[in-house]
Parts: sequence; structure tokens; C-alpha cells
Amino acid sequence: MSKYKINVMVNFVECDEEIDSSPIELEDGSYKFTISENDGESIDNCEIALLKTAFPAIREAISRHLKAVSKKSPNSLTRRFIDDKQSPLSGGWRRRAY
Repeated sequence: MSKYKINVMVNFVECDEEIDSSPIELEDGSYKFTISENDGESIDNCEIALLKTAFPAIREAISRHLKAVSKKSPNSLTRRFIDDKQSPLSGGWRRRAY
């Protein structure tokens, strides 16, 4: 069975760029989000901006990874069969307790 390494790096860099209304994907596949000075000095607003920036990056990385895995071996991605005792929860399908 293959092993996979996940690399993540986050930087907060002071700059003079215009403030972004949402994260922007760059040519290299990374994302940037320029926030205001006030937001950059607030732990809550920094966290919100970081999570807004990380979410599309994570989704894109998972998509690229699973596309590569499926091309490598069409049977390598297993399907989960869902019965009537399962429901969608954050993070995927999990058993419901009755």
C-alpha cells in the first residue's frame, strides 16, 4: 500500500497590496488572501481569513490527488455503499445512532 505525505505552509506577510474580497488562486496552484491591517492584527479575523483561504486550497489539492490516484488505478478508489442507517455529516458519511 502506498503512503502519502501532505505538506502545508502558511505565511502572514505584511504588504502594501490592495485588500482582496476573497481568496485568489495563483498560477502555481497556491492561494492568497490580502486582508486589512485591522484584520491582520485580530486573532479571530486572522483565523477566519486563514480558514477561508485554506478551504479552496484543500479542496483543490484533494481533487488533484484523487484524479491522479484514479488514473493510476481505476479500482484504487473504493466506493462506500450507503444504507438507510447512514446520514451525511461534516466530513463524510457516518453511522447514525438510533
